[in-house]
Amino acid sequence: MSLPKKQHIGIDKWKMDQILNLHRCGFSVEEIADQVDVDVSVVREVLKLSKNNH
Repeated sequence: MSLPKKQHIGIDKWKMDQILNLHRCGFSVEEIADQVDVDVSVVREVLKLSKNNH
């Protein structure tokens, strides 16, 4: 998976990896947002972007 270094949503690579990893583990969007300390909309955006890149 090759994501650009910086997405337009302004989230760093580390948080993006965390979000994707938690999502793979079956956490809900709300739980992920809570864990990574980002907004739910950011989590949704990251997951949407990652789907488009596969």
